[in-house]
Amino acid sequence: ALAPVDQSAMLLEAASRARALSDEGVEVAILTGPDIACVIASNRDCAVDGPAAAGAANVVFVPRLDVDAGTAAAKGRSEALLYTQFKMVERTPLWEIWVRRGYALPASLPVSTLNLRS
Repeated sequence: ALAPVDQSAMLLEAASRARALSDEGVEVAILTGPDIACVIASNRDCAVDGPAAAGAANVVFVPRLDVDAGTAAAKGRSEALLYTQFKMVERTPLWEIWVRRGYALPASLPVSTLNLRS
């Protein structure tokens, strides 16, 4: 598991990108144990947990590192959902970014800024 300061830095990176998507009306989830995207990236109601939020989202940020035991479990529970309903569009050292199959990101999004490629 990562140290709390490393977890914070990692989550802040995803939060800024997720917030930009959310501001354009994109439903976003950050796949952790709890649903944290509702607090740090958007103004939606919180889901019961990260996997539930991912099920309702169009874009999901999946940590590549095991942040904690809850996040590792959430990733395991969501694997089938990701591979059947989403496609990975980006992989960074810290995150995988998945977009729901058939979902078109808003044309107003600055792709070069968000680095989302489909």
